Amino acid sequence: MTGASKGIGAAIAKALSAAGAAVVVSYSASKEDADRVVADIKAKGGKAIAVKGDVAKADDMGRLFEETKKTFGGLDILVNNAGIYRFARLEEITENEFHQHFNINVLGTILATREAVKYGRCR
Repeated sequence: MTGASKGIGAAIAKALSAAGAAVVVSYSASKEDADRVVADIKAKGGKAIAVKGDVAKADDMGRLFEETKKTFGGLDILVNNAGIYRFARLEEITENEFHQHFNINVLGTILATREAVKYGRCR
C-alpha cells in the first residue's frame, strides 16, 4: 500500500490488517510514522512490514514489490494511496510544484500498478 504511514493511508492499512491482510506500509519520508503503523498492526496480531520508496521512481517501486514478494509471497491487493495536494491560487502554483504533484499523483500510480501486475497473484 503506497502512502500508508499516516492519515487515511494508515487507517486503510490497519483496516486491511484487521480484515486479515498482510500489509506492506510504504512510506517516502517518515520511517517513524511507518514503524508506528507496523507496530500497531503487529500489536493486534497482524502481519506488516515498512518499506521506504518514492512512488515516482521506478527503481523504488520495483524494490517495494520485490520486498512484498520476498516477505509475503506475492500480492493480492494494491492500494494506490500516495498523493499530495497543496491548495493555492492558480497564479501561485510553480512549475516545480506541478511536476511534484504530477509525479506523485499520476506517475506514482502508474509505476505502482505496473509493478503490481508483475507481482500479483490476481490478473
